[in-house]
Amino acid sequence: MPTLALIRMSTEPLTDEGLLDACRAGDESAFVRRHHPALVALARCWPGDAHEAQRDVASAWMALLELVGRRSDGPSRGLCVRALAGREVTRAATRRTNVALQAADVPLVDPDRFFAGDHELWAEEWADPPRPWGEMAARRLDQADVPWLLVRRTRELGVAQAAALTLRDIHGWPLVKCAAALELSQPQARSLVRAAREGLRAALEAEIDSR
Repeated sequence: MPTLALIRMSTEPLTDEGLLDACRAGDESAFVRRHHPALVALARCWPGDAHEAQRDVASAWMALLELVGRRSDGPSRGLCVRALAGREVTRAATRRTNVALQAADVPLVDPDRFFAGDHELWAEEWADPPRPWGEMAARRLDQADVPWLLVRRTRELGVAQAAALTLRDIHGWPLVKCAAALELSQPQARSLVRAAREGLRAALEAEIDSR
């Protein structure tokens, strides 16, 4: 799925390691400008309002600064700064709401729509691709309502699926960083993303068919 627009400081943004070095040097602006929207969106997957999500991110930011310190030989050397920040947001939101992510694999809404993981050519790909929406969707859905509809439907998936989908598909984080941020294994994160995609697609199909 396409990645929504991310905030960039320049045409050649810093790498994650560069962001980590900048944080240690006392310049957190590059990290904040690039990753703050994704971290707030992650916090909002848990119950609560926008102000509570902002407080989760602020708490996570303080924990991150304490973790990385100012020394290049600190314990976080070589770790991804955005994954560390996401992990701290996950922990802050979990503490606030007492809602923990479920690490167990999540079954797909319709597993027959995907090939098995051991398929010779199309492992875990669509076996029954979604039907094109085309003009039908444009006629039935007010395009201005689509972003809000997606947000509402995403939250209805539950915290775990919403968090995985938000990081992976809305903000374009690689799967390995999503898994680290949510403190899950990569197979668990992949299962959540796949189930969330199918659930969101089914919800949108039902929304279109109802209009």
